[in-house]
Amino acid sequence: MKRADLNLSAGPNDLSAEVLAALGSPILYHYDPVFQERFRAAEERIARIFRTTSHEIILMQGEAVLGLEAAARAVVSPGMACLNLVSGVFGKGFGYWLGAIGAELHEIEVGYDDAIDPAAVSAYLDAHPEIRMVSVVHSETPSGTLNPVRELGPIARAHDAVTIVDVVSSFGGIELEAEAWQLDLLIAGPQKCLGGPSGMSLMAVSEQAWAAIVSVIRDAVRIVAERGEDSGMDVGGSDRTVLGNSSNRVGFSNHLTASNAATGEDHGVALRPMISAGICIDDRRAAEITHPDHEG
Repeated sequence: MKRADLNLSAGPNDLSAEVLAALGSPILYHYDPVFQERFRAAEERIARIFRTTSHEIILMQGEAVLGLEAAARAVVSPGMACLNLVSGVFGKGFGYWLGAIGAELHEIEVGYDDAIDPAAVSAYLDAHPEIRMVSVVHSETPSGTLNPVRELGPIARAHDAVTIVDVVSSFGGIELEAEAWQLDLLIAGPQKCLGGPSGMSLMAVSEQAWAAIVSVIRDAVRIVAERGEDSGMDVGGSDRTVLGNSSNRVGFSNHLTASNAATGEDHGVALRPMISAGICIDDRRAAEITHPDHEG
């Protein structure tokens, strides 16, 4: 089968020559001071894209699906009441993980060409104060629908619920403010808007998320102890063991150019979006993030 000249799928994206060259460079041992310096620099850059100084950045080896399931299993324990917001296939799939964990699953589901209404979420949490976690997909990859996580974060925080946010296809492409929007556990990947290779989970974890994780660990240790077994786990207050060079520059202008080209605003291609303008990704709202050491 011949490889297509133009990939119109939602990703992974093609890699630039710069990234391909970096992938072919000698591998550094993970104790090498040069590796550690570059790793810390990557964490700092990822934090800048998440727009946070208070979240801890976790870089996991494994495609973003690993990070998503790890987040669910780290924060959620059997019997915990969770609200999963569904507006597409990835939101629906996250609910399957919650069910497998044994969560008490609540869902608000809309059409896959629609977006979640913050007022409906607020009302649902008012009616179900036992809910401790809210999960949502920022941008549903197949349809491009955009959920209002800017509004959902403060609503969940006001109801004492931790948020898990899938930002895999929005990260680095549109506006995202993890700290200002009070989002707790965010999961991204380098293979979409960053133009990097697959195989990594990029995570931002708030203090509220760490508290929830430690609580789940303590519950697990208690259950094991009640069975008369030795868990072998240290659950001190600082225990954070559950969650264990695509570019120096992240610009939104290239995504806007592609959007304009696809919809006919620049080059007359005139593809029609399947969803209304009010709930689809709009790159015009985003600003460029430039690493301080990079010019150009």
